[in-house]
This record gives sequence, structure tokens and C-alpha cells, in this order.
Amino acid sequence: MNARILFCSKEEFSKNNYKVLNPFLSPKNKSIFLKAYKENKSTYFLLKDSFFFLCLLSVHKPSNTSTDAFCSSDFSEAKNKTGDSFSHLSKLSVKKLSIFTENLNTFQSLGVVVGAYVASYKYKKIAFNKLLSHSMEEDCFKPNLKFTIKGISSSLIKKGKTQAYAINMARHLVNLPPNILNTDNYANWIQETWKGFANTKVSVWDNKKLKKEKMNLLLAVGEASACSSYLVKISYRGAKNSKTKTLNTIDVAFVGKGIVFDSGGLGIKPAGAMRLMKKDMGGSASVLGLAYWVANNQPSINCDFYIPIAENSISGKAFRPGDVYQSRSGKLVEIHHTDAEGRLILADALSLAVESKPKKIINIATLTGATRVALGYDVGGLYSNHVAFTKEIVTSAQQSGEALWPMPMVKKYKQQLSSNTADISHAADGMAGGIRAALFLEEFIQSCPWVHLDIYAWQNSPQGALLESGGSGQAVQSLIYWLENKLVNNIN
Repeated sequence: MNARILFCSKEEFSKNNYKVLNPFLSPKNKSIFLKAYKENKSTYFLLKDSFFFLCLLSVHKPSNTSTDAFCSSDFSEAKNKTGDSFSHLSKLSVKKLSIFTENLNTFQSLGVVVGAYVASYKYKKIAFNKLLSHSMEEDCFKPNLKFTIKGISSSLIKKGKTQAYAINMARHLVNLPPNILNTDNYANWIQETWKGFANTKVSVWDNKKLKKEKMNLLLAVGEASACSSYLVKISYRGAKNSKTKTLNTIDVAFVGKGIVFDSGGLGIKPAGAMRLMKKDMGGSASVLGLAYWVANNQPSINCDFYIPIAENSISGKAFRPGDVYQSRSGKLVEIHHTDAEGRLILADALSLAVESKPKKIINIATLTGATRVALGYDVGGLYSNHVAFTKEIVTSAQQSGEALWPMPMVKKYKQQLSSNTADISHAADGMAGGIRAALFLEEFIQSCPWVHLDIYAWQNSPQGALLESGGSGQAVQSLIYWLENKLVNNIN
């Protein structure tokens, strides 16, 4: 069966006696379709050997209300409705799909393209021996359903496809079994995948180098694992030398938590809570999705991507509650609970990142259950030391259709992190766990404008363009929009 989907605005649809339907339906079938549409809003028409689907889009005007973060945008509605249409097609034996658009704006057109390629990702269709391929575009992201898109420029299709692949990369990495994505394989995959990109350099620190560089918090977390811990840095230098900017000027540094599996350590998790802990590297997956987009698009910026990688396991060498370690920053850190390991590896990575004096720094992590309790699975918590920076990220998230919500940095809660044996305890019991985690991380970013995204990185059921449960690629699209806004508006 062949299928056709027509995307157009609600206003365009009703013009000139529904003229947009003429190329797709005979006068008789058009009459039948319109009768069903007017009676029950049906937008489907099934013939013997073909299927027609009409997708109507609204135009969303910018709003300045406090609930902007949860409003649809032209882009997000188009992306998610494209996913909905692909969901319907999956129930039919469609062999060929043609997508048509009629007078869509740029954001709607981009949403259709991104939605189509995001919806095409099917984890179970990927060959087991290619799950960690260095050519994911060909081996993992190639659409299972062949489709063509008409009415959208080839340049915009290319742009949307790259964005979708960045999202799918983050999703795919989270979906990988932890025995495949162990720390050794993860570090090697990053190095091999990025080595061919222009203006890009990858460096990898293993246990020996980490010890030399005093990354003691990262080492402590991974001490019990059979595999080494790593710090992987991707350096991208796309800005040309000028009087105001050199290759040593870092516009932004990104840090992503890469715990490939979290047992909880000696403070072991209950079995049920451990079931999805392969996703505890979701922050690093989102950072790598963004790094993929940057490397492919070659924007005129300089940025660094830091991926601290470890497994929080159990053995006689595991770190313990009450242990004290000297961090890379020099601060002495007391361990409160071994299941709060993510902030430890981030602390050393953040300390390393700020040494290059970036203008801004963003870290992404599946960090606290407290933030999930407060905001649920779909809304990411945003913690920051900078009001204007917060607004930039929230605005970009709204444009992309991802919800991020600013959370308070209640300074007096830092008292709960006091220690009798160190400069600071890395965690504490009681309420406001998300805020305390952010306050701990803030200790390692000096005075740099900073945003910490506490995300879930997983969806429990299909939603919008994400047609499979599993990794969601959360925050990738928001940060792509932020970087694009930064380039267009010259945000410093």
C-alpha cells in the first residue's frame, strides 16, 4: 500500500472550496472525505490500495505569560503531528510514503522533517552486531519506511535530518544494553566516531591519566568496576580568528553525566529501582547528540564537550559513606551516600571545564529523583546562577517543544552539606534533594554563568514523534535552538 500525507494550515485548508485536496482526491472522494471531516473531524481516507491523511497545523503566536514553557510552538506541533501520522501508518502495510506540504512556514516545515526522521527510528530493527556502530547514520538511523518530502527545500530537509539524527543518537545511546555500552566501549566509540569531523579533536583520559590529573571523585565512583573510568573531551573550534575571538576563546562548555550503569554502589538500589539504570548516562547521551549536530553543521563557535564516564558498581574496592576525597578543584569532599554518585563525577568534570575559562557552561544529568517528584518525567529542572542565561534556555526549550522549568537555588540549604571531616558533604538526607545537588555542583563552577539541567532522558510510552518507549533525547533540541539563537542574535 502507498500512503500520502498532506500538511497544511487550518486557514489554508478551507480556502477556495478546499482546493488543496484536489491533487489527492477525485471529486467524488473529496466530497466523501469532507462530509466525514465536517461530521466527526475525520482526516483519513482509505482506498483499496492507498491511504490519504490530512494533517492540519495551527499558527502559534508568541506569548509572554508565565506558562510559556508548556505552550506548543509551530515547530513542536508539526513535529509531534508528523509522529502521530507515522504511528497510524505503522498499523498499515505501507511500502511507500509521500509527504506533501502546502504553504507552511519555516518552523512548521522543519518540524515535519524532524518529526519524520525521529519517528523513523526503530531500535529493534537494528542488527545486534551494529548497535554500537561508528556509522550510525547508515546502520542505526536509516528510515525503515522510505518516504519523500515535497514542498520543502532540500537545504531545510538536510537541516531537519541532522537535528533528528542528533536526537536519535541520544535516544539510541540510552537504549543500549549496559553490557554493550560499558565504559571501555563508550569511550572508544566516542573517539572513533568523532575523529573524522573537521575542526574537531578528541582526547581520552583513562584511569592512569585521571589519577595524574587528580580527578579523584570520578575515580572513586568507578573504583569498584571491572572497567576503567574515563574523561572524554571533544573540542570543536569553528570560530575564525579575529580581534575579539581566538581559537582559545570558548563560547560554551557542555558537561554530561556518563554513568553507564548505577547499582547504587554500597548503598545498593532495590531491584526495581535498578531496572532502568542503564539510562543513567542520559546526560552524556544528550551532550553527544548536541556534539554530533555541531560537528555536522560546523557553526562559527568554539565549544568543548566533557563526558565523565564511570560505572557505579560494588566490590571490596567500592567507595564508602564517610570516605573523604580531594577533588580536582582541591576541595575535600565527604561521601554521604554512594547512590548520589552523579554529582561527584560532574564536579571533577566541571572543575576541568572552567579551567579553560568558557563564557558559559551547561551540564546535563539524570541526577535526582527529587526533581522528578517535583516536575514529573516530561519536564526538566533548570538550576542556574544566572537569570538572563536561564531565560535564554527556557525560551529555546519552548521553541523546540521541550519543557524546562527554572528551579530555585535556595542558598541556606547549603548548610545541610556541611561536614566535620571535609570542606563539604556531597549530599544530605531530607527534602529538596534536587536543590542540594545543584548547590553542590555550584561549588565547582567558580563565577562562570552556569545552567544545570536535571532530566529524566526516558519515556515510558510512545509520545508525539517518539514512537517507542526508551531513550527520549531530552534537551538536545532545546540546546540546538539555543545555539542557533546564540549565532543569530549574538548572545554572549
